[in-house]
Amino acid sequence: MKNFILIYRSGITFKKHFTDAQQGDISKQWHDWVASLGTSYIDSSSIIKGGWLVSENDIAEVEVNENMINGYILVQAISKDEVVDMCKRCPLFQVGKTFEIRELPNK
Repeated sequence: MKNFILIYRSGITFKKHFTDAQQGDISKQWHDWVASLGTSYIDSSSIIKGGWLVSENDIAEVEVNENMINGYILVQAISKDEVVDMCKRCPLFQVGKTFEIRELPNK
């Protein structure tokens, strides 16, 4: 088995586009999908706020916007194709969520 990180972005700002009830429904769909990953699921985290971009001579706040990274999920799978299939089952593509898939090196 290989380890992969799924970096996700929402594509939209939920609080601007959905009512509280709609946000609750979207959140339930998300949690149900994550639960459906079963034993492939390793770990995840959501990033609620922006962060900082550090270079040799500067530090700048990362702007909170519709293109920022919202979080990540770590999964185990046999291949990238299996991970793509997992992602395609996510019901939140309808609200603009996207995934960037990266294979992680073996330790």
